[in-house]
Amino acid sequence: MKQSLNLGKSNNQQLVNILHNRLIEMLTYKAQLKGIKVIITEESYTSQSSALDRGELPKYGEEKPLFKGKRLARGLYKMGTNQLLNADVNGAFNIIRKVIPDVIDQVIKGLPFNPLRA
Repeated sequence: MKQSLNLGKSNNQQLVNILHNRLIEMLTYKAQLKGIKVIITEESYTSQSSALDRGELPKYGEEKPLFKGKRLARGLYKMGTNQLLNADVNGAFNIIRKVIPDVIDQVIKGLPFNPLRA
C-alpha cells in the first residue's frame, strides 16, 4: 500500500509510522488472546554491536560506542574474534539482549562455529 502512495517524504514517513504502530497493537492484542507476553523495546545499534562478543548496546541518542565487530556484506557479520555470523542472527540476539541481558550466557554454550584456518 505505502509503495503506491506519494504524499511527500514527511507524510510518507508519518504514514509508515502509523502503520507500524497499528501492526504492533494488533500483534500485541492477538498474543494476549493466546496468553503470550509481548515486550516492546527499542532496537538501536543492534545490527552494529557484536552479540557474541557482548558488545555495548546503548540507547538511541547516547554517545555512539566503538563496536568490536562489523557488518561485512548483506547478511554477514564479522565479530571481534574474526568469527562470522549471520547478520540477522546477530541483530536478533542483540534485540533479545536489550530485554534479557544475560541471554547469551544461557544460549551460547551450545552454538557451533566454523573453525578458523591458521
